[in-house]
Amino acid sequence: MPRSVPVSVRLKAETYRLARELARRTSRPLSAIVSELAEEAFRMRRHPGIAFAGPPGDRRARVEGTGLDVWEVIAVYRACREDIDRTRRVLEHVTPRQIEAALRYCRAYPEEIDALVAENERSREEWERLYPHLAPLSG
Repeated sequence: MPRSVPVSVRLKAETYRLARELARRTSRPLSAIVSELAEEAFRMRRHPGIAFAGPPGDRRARVEGTGLDVWEVIAVYRACREDIDRTRRVLEHVTPRQIEAALRYCRAYPEEIDALVAENERSREEWERLYPHLAPLSG
């Protein structure tokens, strides 16, 4: 199946107005906005306890009620040798059910989560190579 398929849908007038306004504010095509919202809705429906946050076009899966992105929970879980009890002790405010929601989402979208974990694991030198204008000035 192709990456995207053109479709025609009827939206309620208010839904259309809100989507059009978001497209205008973010300088993105209406189709990209509607596609992103539909994708998020399906993912949340398939993965209870997962929500999305961040700016349009760069939204990340979050574990509801924790203030943490899924990748952050997964990074701690992996650092704890994939032991839910150890992870729970590190993330005291996160319930086993919330950890399991993050694990289920990660199993469904491993490339997405692995890329975010890997990005966070970059060394300071790597970040400075990528963004030399952010490196501190030497004295």
